[in-house]
Amino acid sequence: MTSPFSFAGKTVVITGAFSGMGRAAAEYLVADGATVHALDIRPVDIPGLASFRRLDLGDRAAIDRVAGEVTEALEGPLDILLNCAGLPHSSFPAEQIFQVNYLGPRRLTEALVPVMPRGGAVANIASKSGIDWPSLRPVIEELLSLDDDAATAWFAEHTELHANAYGFSKACVIVYAMTQATPLGSRGLRVNCIAPGATDTPMMEHFRKGRTEEQLTRATGVVGRMSTPAEQALPLLFLASDAASYVSGVNLVVDAGALAGFMFGQLTPPDVKQYQDVRNSEAVASR
Repeated sequence: MTSPFSFAGKTVVITGAFSGMGRAAAEYLVADGATVHALDIRPVDIPGLASFRRLDLGDRAAIDRVAGEVTEALEGPLDILLNCAGLPHSSFPAEQIFQVNYLGPRRLTEALVPVMPRGGAVANIASKSGIDWPSLRPVIEELLSLDDDAATAWFAEHTELHANAYGFSKACVIVYAMTQATPLGSRGLRVNCIAPGATDTPMMEHFRKGRTEEQLTRATGVVGRMSTPAEQALPLLFLASDAASYVSGVNLVVDAGALAGFMFGQLTPPDVKQYQDVRNSEAVASR
């Protein structure tokens, strides 16, 4: 009997496999016998990959082309799509962050879902920086109904969101997963996301530009350390596995309990707006 946690025989497309959580997930998948097609803007050198294709998620034409190439290269259905690529705040323009973190993965997902069979799964990496999605829900729901051109124009006009483009884009990822659970569920597909806490990946150097060491330390909660990429990749893979066959529309916060501590006043959150507001917000719903 095959374990529901096994990916042997599964076909997977994963973005962001060059480093960090995406790389950790891809390495686990290859080692477990999955057929893995990696997409990234940088070359991915993981031994055993079925294929690698360069993809800039900020380039719509490239997304359409690569999605077509992957579809043609498949020797069967696509079982799993993992959207792991993203850009941090502080180091990139707001519009680029919005495109790569939200619009690009959305476009890729909608291009590949048609070749996914019943029982297939989409799993995305969001962020704990998006935990204020409940307060942004009316704004995000308006945005979700727009096509890429209209959404790009919409974001350009809403300059009040640009200062926290990363957090907003990740809030969009969370709400997108939740709102897609029903339409994708009617096709026998599941969609979920994880919201990682502070994680020791190359991206963390970018976050350090916008956070103090005290803020970063407090964000880790009682454990007092960042997670490893593997500690985020494994929950992501669980959500994509057959072991989670009854799980959809979930945003799983993976932060060793820090957010729970902030909510109930057991831990002092860093002086970051999302965390300061969480105790009195509806963000508990995101758990």
